[in-house]
Amino acid sequence: MKKTEFRVQGSGFRVFVLVLFYALSPIPCLYAAFEEITVGGRAAGLGGAYTALGDAYSIYYNPAGISAIARAEFGAQYSRLHLGLDDGSDLSNAFVGIAQPLKFKNDYGTIGLGWLRFALSGLYQENTIILSYGKDAVLDRLMVGLNAKFILLTYGEDAYTKNAMTNEGQPSGIKDTLFEKGNSKSAFDFDFGLKYPLAENYTIGAVVQNIVGANVSLVNAPDVTLSRRLKLGMSHTGKNYLLTCDIATDTRTNAIRGMLGGEKSFDFGGVLRGGLGIGSDGWANFTAGIGYKTDGLNFDYGLIWPMAGIKDTYGSHRVSLNFKFGPVIRLPEKESELQIRLAKETTTRRELEEKYKVSEIELTKAREEIKQLRNQIEELLKRPATAPPPREIPAPKVKDVPAVPSVPKKPAVKVEEIKPEPPTDTEQLKATYIKEYNQYQRDAAKLDIKKRLHIVENIIARYSGKIKITEALDEQMLLRNEFAAQTKFYNDAIAYYRRLVRQGISAEERRDILNRMMKKYDAMGVDVSAAREELKQVK
Repeated sequence: MKKTEFRVQGSGFRVFVLVLFYALSPIPCLYAAFEEITVGGRAAGLGGAYTALGDAYSIYYNPAGISAIARAEFGAQYSRLHLGLDDGSDLSNAFVGIAQPLKFKNDYGTIGLGWLRFALSGLYQENTIILSYGKDAVLDRLMVGLNAKFILLTYGEDAYTKNAMTNEGQPSGIKDTLFEKGNSKSAFDFDFGLKYPLAENYTIGAVVQNIVGANVSLVNAPDVTLSRRLKLGMSHTGKNYLLTCDIATDTRTNAIRGMLGGEKSFDFGGVLRGGLGIGSDGWANFTAGIGYKTDGLNFDYGLIWPMAGIKDTYGSHRVSLNFKFGPVIRLPEKESELQIRLAKETTTRRELEEKYKVSEIELTKAREEIKQLRNQIEELLKRPATAPPPREIPAPKVKDVPAVPSVPKKPAVKVEEIKPEPPTDTEQLKATYIKEYNQYQRDAAKLDIKKRLHIVENIIARYSGKIKITEALDEQMLLRNEFAAQTKFYNDAIAYYRRLVRQGISAEERRDILNRMMKKYDAMGVDVSAAREELKQVK
């Protein structure tokens, strides 16, 4: 390109010519003129070394980085570039991006959408819409990503674009032929990226940007194309720190740039960052940043301070946020845990899925069995005791018995619980039996089956073979049958409960069933020690 000398007064025109000159060159050269454009406050604080990292901003840096996102992420940033330029130029850069994991029964990767804007107010705009996709592709370790980009360049209009200047800087009266076909140009291009967990806490990444090398010339000049750029990066993550570095080059200038950054995290959520960038083309800058992060929301600020090239400015400032929302689709992780998950957790998860894989029919049968077992336990717990209270025996008429002559009392002899012998007279025996049985009848409602049976068996033992005790014998048979039935119901309930435990019922359900079971059957005198032991095992 022939060198042209401009002797035109007025800062606005000089800035416009500067932007125009670099805009007609490949896009990376435009970025070089205004230093490397970084996206996101965190990336700015890390010197732009972001190829081996992963979050919503990876839509711009390396599409493979979005493949490890645990849930939906939204990122947005705004930048003011080179504050303090003496011509008052208003340079800005903005980015908005969102990434959504796609995981249903299988993992379908992550899709992302981003919008990038670079502008010189009133004179030049560059808009890029990025559709991004990333996925764990090879053995759930190697991550790949692809970007499809729509690029739109727009130039502003003023008196200089409508009236071309001569080499001497004088109006020619002729419209600039550069804008005969319009003031904008659109094109498509692609990026391709890779990420790989090299070792525990170490990740490497690579990306090729502008694979097609789309033409961005307003007049379709063949050599005005996007420069293909190659970036290689590595990151190391410790417990509370991160180190990352990138090496970048492009096909037009062949200049090599190195970027190095690090951050330190604190327990309260604060983050400090610093970075450095140096290039073989004389490009150099220093970066610093701060941030605050929570589980769902991160705020970041980054400062890029030029050490070469454009000077006498207050640097470039970037403010950004990263918002995580929605359900966790993948196992949440930090960069330091990525290799562990890829190497260990994924393998373990697959083995467990194969080992415990259950068909829908089997699951339906299991649910139905649980329902039946619960119904059976509920039925047993609701079943009342069937033993009816004993019928009361009317007291018989007792014949008069001659009085027994009194006998002098002997000194009392202390004996241990000597039960009184029943009277020997038949009528007296009947009267005493009826009295005892009727007393049992009155107390029966307050006693459990086991105690009732014990009292009845004592009555039978005292009067059996001496008088007719049909009522007591019938009551004994009825109580024995009832006690045996309730013991069986209890044993059945324990068996149903243990089957429910094998089906995986919750600890709360286990405690509820056992407590109800013990309350009911203990009141009947049934031995509930097995239920007590089961309750001790519930955590």
